[in-house]
Amino acid sequence: METPLKIKVKEILAEKKNRQGLHYSEIAEQISIYPDFKGIEISKLSSQVHHLITGDIKRNGRKSQFKNVAGKKGRVRNGFYKIKVQRRSEKEKIVSSIGKIRPFEHAPVNTSYTGKAGEFAVISELLFNGFNAGTIAVDDGIDVVAMKDNDLFYIQVKTTVLTPGRNISVSIKYASFTKYEKNKTFYIIVIRHKVRTGQVVNDLIILSNQDIKDLLAKKVLSINKENIPLIFSIEADKIILNGKENVSHYVNEFSRIN
Repeated sequence: METPLKIKVKEILAEKKNRQGLHYSEIAEQISIYPDFKGIEISKLSSQVHHLITGDIKRNGRKSQFKNVAGKKGRVRNGFYKIKVQRRSEKEKIVSSIGKIRPFEHAPVNTSYTGKAGEFAVISELLFNGFNAGTIAVDDGIDVVAMKDNDLFYIQVKTTVLTPGRNISVSIKYASFTKYEKNKTFYIIVIRHKVRTGQVVNDLIILSNQDIKDLLAKKVLSINKENIPLIFSIEADKIILNGKENVSHYVNEFSRIN
C-alpha cells in the first residue's frame, strides 16, 4: 500500500505544469499546503520527499515510477525528479470513451429508483473487487457500507445521467461531510451513459473524504451555503472538476478504497 506522501508526490509530479521535473524541495513546498502535511517543517518534509524518491529508484530500478532529470548535456541534475509517462491505461481508455459518447435521456422514472439503482451498481462493483458490501436501513448521509480485511468503509452514492451539455452536477451536504470526515468515507459518482455502440454503461468517479479536503485546500472546491458543489465536464479524454482539476485518474479506481 502506498503511503499518503508517495501518493501526493506522484500527484504533484503528474500535473501538467510539473511534467518536466522538479527539485525535491519544490515538491515539498507544493505538498506543504495540504492539511496532512501542514504541521511538518519544510526542511523535514523536503528530506522525506528526497528519501522517498531516491529509495524508490534504488529499490525498483527501471521499474520505479520516478526518474532523474537530465540536463542539456545529458548529465543528471542533482535533486531533480520527474514521474515516468505511463502507457495509456484501461482507465484512460474508459475516460476517452466517455469523451466520445452520445448523451441520452433515460426512461423517466422516479428519482428514488435511479438513486437505488446507482447504489446497487456500486455494491455490485464492490463485491467484484472483494468487498463485503450492502445498503443500510436508514439514510443518514451514508448509502452503502463495505468491509475488506477488517476495515470498514462508508460510501455516499450520487447517480447521474450525462446531459447533452456533457456536464455532471452533484453536491455533498457539508454537514454530512464533517459528520463522517474522521471515518474512511468515500463519495462515488455513478455516470450512466451510452457508448458509441449504443450500449448503456456505468462508470464511477471515486473520491475519498481526504480528496475532498485536498480539493477544498486547493480551492478547486468551495462550500456554497450548506453544500459542496461538484460540476464535472467531459472534455475529450479528460474529466474536469469545477473547470480546474483533471480527475480522470479517479474513474473506476477501486484500489483507492483502502
